[in-house]
Amino acid sequence: MAHRSSVEPSSECQQFRPLLISQAHEQSDDQVIYRKLRTVRDVESSSVPSFGAEVESSTAAGVLLQGWCEGNHDAVAEVRRALAVYGVIGFRRSPEGRLLGPDDLVRLAGFLGCIQSTPQSSLWGVAAGDGPRAPPFPSAQTPPPIRTRSEPPGSSPSTAVLRVVREAGQTGEVFGEHWHRDGGFLEPPPQVGIFLGAEVPPLGGDTLFACQQAACAALDLRLRSTLRAARARHSQVNRRLIPQGDARAEAGPFPSNLRNVLGRHPQSGKEVIDVCEGFTEELLLSDQNSSLNGDNQNKDIGTEEEVAGTVPNEVLNELLRHCEQNEFTCRWVWRPGDLVIFDNHRTIHKATAGYQGFRREILRVLVGNLHPLQQPVLPRSGVS
Repeated sequence: MAHRSSVEPSSECQQFRPLLISQAHEQSDDQVIYRKLRTVRDVESSSVPSFGAEVESSTAAGVLLQGWCEGNHDAVAEVRRALAVYGVIGFRRSPEGRLLGPDDLVRLAGFLGCIQSTPQSSLWGVAAGDGPRAPPFPSAQTPPPIRTRSEPPGSSPSTAVLRVVREAGQTGEVFGEHWHRDGGFLEPPPQVGIFLGAEVPPLGGDTLFACQQAACAALDLRLRSTLRAARARHSQVNRRLIPQGDARAEAGPFPSNLRNVLGRHPQSGKEVIDVCEGFTEELLLSDQNSSLNGDNQNKDIGTEEEVAGTVPNEVLNELLRHCEQNEFTCRWVWRPGDLVIFDNHRTIHKATAGYQGFRREILRVLVGNLHPLQQPVLPRSGVS
């Protein structure tokens, strides 16, 4: 079946080149100008010409955000078009602009689609704790869920807005420093994520994004053909990352699923690699792919019951390293009040460290199914 995007990128967007330069992308009578984000290496070129962009001026970002927050159809359509082209869009807060909060995130997400929450296990807090621990499971308690003003009195606190907090005095691993898709253990994962920099350090704590459409296109053709018959098991608690003998490996059960290693983007239909270090536990192949799984004689991969045998970890590790290459990445350097929207199917992301002694708090909301773009939509405060 042919795949078509419900959001057609404009010709202006398609003219962007992999340079840190400005180009015009028209919206009604005004212009919204995007600037290509620098890569992880902080160079002004990349092998991914249309990945990662920032609204050129904070004033223009504020105008576009205001229209989006008010449900202006042209503004919502502009955000959707830009996201379809770049995969990651950043908005800088203007000095005179107000600081957005949880209610704004819920409203912005609601104009895009159905807000989606993700389950949090007791092993997976949001604030990292002191002392050694097995990745990626912080030991501290999850901060209380955020209640938004859109919720009726007496309702339970919303789990739609997640606080990712690291206090100034905390040490050890940074939560989210493994490459991952948010909700990657769900079937299907959320389509879009929105981050808000509620409190950010003066240096460090950047967020890196990697384009998995570009990573797929760069695969050796023979390997890509082989991987089309493979599936990956994704789990909320990735036992592959737990040290041997750790009792937490026996906890659960936790949400998990099997998906094709090479999937199709739900809007564009383009092929993307669907594995990540944070959630992918193992690869499984049919017997026709014995070149990768040694002597395993598996049935064709289908349902959970039909899966037998696994691919050696070395193969998965090699694929993960391929997906994380610098040439597929862009970096967002946070400032207070910044907002970033990202395509959760096209990209994987990770947090970085380097801000010991400073507090960092990022708010996150996820969007499941996107609304049709042909007509204006009203946000819903509920959680799907």
